[in-house]
Amino acid sequence: MNTGGTAGEELAKLIENSGLPYVNPTCPSDNSPTTRTIDDMIATEEVRQAIFQAAEQGLPALAGFDPLLQKALGADYGKHNMTTATAGDRVAQLMRSRGYREAGIGPLPKGCVARSAMLWVK
Repeated sequence: MNTGGTAGEELAKLIENSGLPYVNPTCPSDNSPTTRTIDDMIATEEVRQAIFQAAEQGLPALAGFDPLLQKALGADYGKHNMTTATAGDRVAQLMRSRGYREAGIGPLPKGCVARSAMLWVK
């Protein structure tokens, strides 16, 4: 007997329709919808090229990913739920796997949600 399904579904629909983010205010788990979106996006060639292009321009590699995350996640992307940190971690994993080395921390361009991130060199 499922006693909470309908009420839970109704509550989720109310939150969703309100336009407010409904993610856990702490770091999302690896199987959260937000983290899965970040992982799915970074696996695409479009996002990877944006990340590598930012690094080649001397910007933090996250600068190429941040605007795309803003578009995809809206209010669910930010410091409030540590998704900027999650995205930075995924970018770091990608950069290391491609032979890049850490080269300090740099500011992200105006308009980015994340304020600073790792710089990378080949």
